[in-house]
Amino acid sequence: MESRFFSYILSAILYLTLLSNVAYARWESVEDVHVKCKLWNVDIHVAADGKAEVQTTEEYEIVNERARKEYGTYTLLYGENSSKIEILEAKVINGKESYEVSKDSIEIKPLASSTIGFDDVIQVIVSFPNVKVGSKLFLKYKKSIFKPVHLNHYINSLFLGSVYTEKFKMNLHSEIPLRFSVNDPDNYFAIKSDLDEKSKRAKNITLTLKKPVIIRVTEENDSYISIENYPAAFFSSFENSQEFGNSFTPRFEGVISEELPPLLQEIKTQAMKCTDIITKLNVITSLLNEKVRYMGDWREVEGKVFPRSLKKVADTGVADCKEFSSCVAAILRKMGMEVNVALVHRGKIYQSGSSSGGEALMYECNHAIVRVKEGGKVYWIDPTNFISMADGIFSDISGRGAIVLKEGGAIVDNIPEVDYTHAVTKIESKVELLNKEKREVHEEGKIEVCGENAIPFTGAELLYPRNAIERALFYIIVEGVGETTDYSSLKKKAIHIPSLTSRNVKTIPIKYSYIIPNAYSITNMGFGASIQWSEFEQYISVFDDRVSSLFVHSPYSIFSKKLFLNMSAENLQILNFQITSPWLIAKQSVKSNGKDLEIQRELHVLRKIITPKEMHSKSFRDMQEELRKHAEVVLIFNAKQ
Repeated sequence: MESRFFSYILSAILYLTLLSNVAYARWESVEDVHVKCKLWNVDIHVAADGKAEVQTTEEYEIVNERARKEYGTYTLLYGENSSKIEILEAKVINGKESYEVSKDSIEIKPLASSTIGFDDVIQVIVSFPNVKVGSKLFLKYKKSIFKPVHLNHYINSLFLGSVYTEKFKMNLHSEIPLRFSVNDPDNYFAIKSDLDEKSKRAKNITLTLKKPVIIRVTEENDSYISIENYPAAFFSSFENSQEFGNSFTPRFEGVISEELPPLLQEIKTQAMKCTDIITKLNVITSLLNEKVRYMGDWREVEGKVFPRSLKKVADTGVADCKEFSSCVAAILRKMGMEVNVALVHRGKIYQSGSSSGGEALMYECNHAIVRVKEGGKVYWIDPTNFISMADGIFSDISGRGAIVLKEGGAIVDNIPEVDYTHAVTKIESKVELLNKEKREVHEEGKIEVCGENAIPFTGAELLYPRNAIERALFYIIVEGVGETTDYSSLKKKAIHIPSLTSRNVKTIPIKYSYIIPNAYSITNMGFGASIQWSEFEQYISVFDDRVSSLFVHSPYSIFSKKLFLNMSAENLQILNFQITSPWLIAKQSVKSNGKDLEIQRELHVLRKIITPKEMHSKSFRDMQEELRKHAEVVLIFNAKQ
């Protein structure tokens, strides 16, 4: 039925790879772990210019073969042009016997750059000898940071809980007074510092773990653990995220104010021909993607955090997120618009509110985008995407805070969540029984995919052959919308899709038709058709003792209407329902429409992430019960003679 269509589309494009049918719930305990961190000591010394030395001592106990494989060969990474790692001691302890790691079992070599950017990463490999279950691996090393990203500043954070840890101690001495904050919901840390009450800064900070910690979920799917669950500490010489942003602004603004090279000038000329802001933004980002491909150069420290010149980007035809955003901002600035580069955390799974608008933003940013303010509206543009969608929000930057780099002072702003009324799929179809004995039916329909829901299709022909797209899409439609999954028996298959060569997201109309035998089930009451809501499964399968947040999907809507021609059925009213909750809205209406049966549906997914507190609430449990009633029913009807 129609409700399956969107789920099949998303899974086909790998949008719902986190989905599963069962969601058990349990925090991991010491009995579940494959490795134990017996000791983790960190001594940090920060100089007045921001340079730092960090000495780390770690000891791991190998619990099973998985840990033997993962930890027997230990790797460390550092940037050659900004830091250096020196192995001070490495050994294996097997009971009373100890085995030192020889020099020829330690390799320090450059790591090959990835295909998306040049880098200066050096990899240290330590191969421990005679490792077996029960072994303890001891490692002591020193990292020297001789070229900090921000001169005269220091910023760092640490989290515990991803690995079972029994003992931890951090001693930090900084010649730069640091602001620090601790997230410790379950009282894991003992804290000592020389905090100055007036400045709220300290130069000496000691954190000690008071009890073993493990913050992991087992036997639970679609899970997301919020940052708020972990014992964590944050240290920074910056007063707040705004001051952190100010350290980037001059360099970004310097690039944005440069004269446009011919390549960018031509893009500006094309954009000036457009009359509305959405088209202008889409033209700029799509043309830039045609002329410039993503490729970063992070071999130098400055290349990791600051953009190259506009001319350099135009001459090389490659850019990373900082440079894509600077190019777009430069073009728009020359067109007289209010535009700035913004720093954000990019990632599909992100719990809005965990640090949005707060101090922790400065620790999370890993991406640069563009904020445009025009005509009283704000547009959040990520020009690194293969496609352009100025009137919507890409889900990997939606629903979170961003640091906007403005002259006169950076600001923190919030990017809205995807609007479920903009990410819309509309489906209309009709089914006609051609041969009662063979249960052969003809089905035809049309689908409109709009807004964020059209992202998987946009520009598809720039990547794949059209005939391959048509075949794949046809079978996805048949399985998601139709009455069968038996592809081999399909006859008179037809599908029509528009050109998918544009990089701009727009409504995509699709038409399809086919004939299929054995379409309906045989029951003692007549033919039967299953009416399913596969989208309900994630909500229904949440167990009462779930402990982590549930990742559903970015908000979206589906509207569907299906006609069963020349069919009738009894007691249709019991199939009608409306469910309204903070997490989703679902409606279904089944009625006789003259000589036909008509099913109309609406589904609105309102929330991307649902917290454990919400899932344990009465309102969520009530919603679950209603969803279970209607998740899968069978409509029994008879063909009219």
